[in-house]
Amino acid sequence: MQLDRLNSEGDGSILYPSGRTAVTVCKSASGFFHTFIADTEVFQVLCCFDTDGVGSVNYAEGGNPWLVTTKANWMLCSREGRIEQRGSWPRTAKEPILCQVTPELTVTFVDRQHILAAFSCADVDRRFQVGEYLRRVNGIAALGTDAQGRMQLDIPAIRQRISSVGSLYTPPGPHHTVTTQPGLGEGTGRASSKPGQVGFTSWLCAGHYSGSRVGSCPSSA
Repeated sequence: MQLDRLNSEGDGSILYPSGRTAVTVCKSASGFFHTFIADTEVFQVLCCFDTDGVGSVNYAEGGNPWLVTTKANWMLCSREGRIEQRGSWPRTAKEPILCQVTPELTVTFVDRQHILAAFSCADVDRRFQVGEYLRRVNGIAALGTDAQGRMQLDIPAIRQRISSVGSLYTPPGPHHTVTTQPGLGEGTGRASSKPGQVGFTSWLCAGHYSGSRVGSCPSSA
């Protein structure tokens, strides 16, 4: 049985040897949606992130949120649901937070743009960048194609942009940074839950909501 069923564009699924779905990757115009599922008879989401790097990593035992990211902030929780660390964007500490969810799944978190999910099972060994999907600046790299159909790149423009901003990709907009002024960023980033408790948003990110089915892709406008 073929376990890795991802196509050349990175869209599809990966199975456990048991035949249960382990990973689903849905491609949309805005990026990729990743969902990692436990190898159990009862459906349980271990990890899920959307194209904005918003989602959660959940404890395999009990299913409580372990790491939760929103557009405003992030939080790290204990198995009992107590908030142990929290912060807003940008995250100043660059030390990675490692979540060994199962023997097959490990998630490494640095910030909303750098979240790596490593899945290894049987003959499958995959690394997924599940953080915010950064989009390349339109028109800066490609000049067109030649007579043989090969893409012609604007090398000077590429070098100039990398030299000036360090990347070909569009930097996160104002909503990437939490501000104290309404209308800029995502507000103050204050959580609505009581201290020491994970609120409804975190509960929803943890995959407890049953309104969507496994493998279904959010519709894009």
